Amino acid sequence: MENAVEKVCSRCAKLTNYWDQIRNHLQRNLSQEGYDNWLKNTSFAGLDGHTLFVSVPDGETRSWLETEYAQPIRNTIRTLALPVRQISYEAQPVRGTSPGAARRRTCL
Repeated sequence: MENAVEKVCSRCAKLTNYWDQIRNHLQRNLSQEGYDNWLKNTSFAGLDGHTLFVSVPDGETRSWLETEYAQPIRNTIRTLALPVRQISYEAQPVRGTSPGAARRRTCL
């Protein structure tokens, strides 16, 4: 029988794994080059309600995900029946800039 801590940890693991689920699905459906260029170096950064926060290496990657990959990401969220309504891509801040300058939200 599972104890309460194992149940909570299991539930948390599922919640925090949404971006990995999305990436894994897209990896099977995109070219390897596309995945390597735009998704491979991204990672889960957090979850707040229905907003998924994703860490991206730079503004160019953020912009590409928001434009070129927005529809495949939306379709994947629907296919996987994930309760995500918004994604906030957070580019790693460039030295000397404020961290808030690198954040942008995308409604799905």
